[in-house]
Amino acid sequence: MFTSEEELVLETLPILQEHYSLEKEIVREPNGLFGIPDVMIYDKYVISIEFKLKNWKRAMFQAYRYKGFSSKSYVILDEHFSKKAIESIDEFIHFNIGLCTVENNKMTCHYEPHVEKPYSPNLAEKALEYFG
Repeated sequence: MFTSEEELVLETLPILQEHYSLEKEIVREPNGLFGIPDVMIYDKYVISIEFKLKNWKRAMFQAYRYKGFSSKSYVILDEHFSKKAIESIDEFIHFNIGLCTVENNKMTCHYEPHVEKPYSPNLAEKALEYFG
């Protein structure tokens, strides 16, 4: 169980770097977009991630907003508080938002979203600027 969202993010970043074979393609809390994702990744397209300890509904709402500039959007939760989110997996599927949980340096993906074109070409272009 994590004591803060920041602790969850810090434990998950190495897992994401290994999964995506990334070095510099991770941006933390970019400003100037439609919402501020906790993490943005570039891996052939922009991926946005919202981390939450407990409030999966709020995280899903935020992740949905990020679809304005992202081709994939995820919610990552503390495994300890994820039962209700996992029971509501149909909502994640309906909105095509990924759901992953983290516990003991291990990330489990419960739903992997498919790649979609961002809703706003202007915001998508602005998001790409974060990756040089």
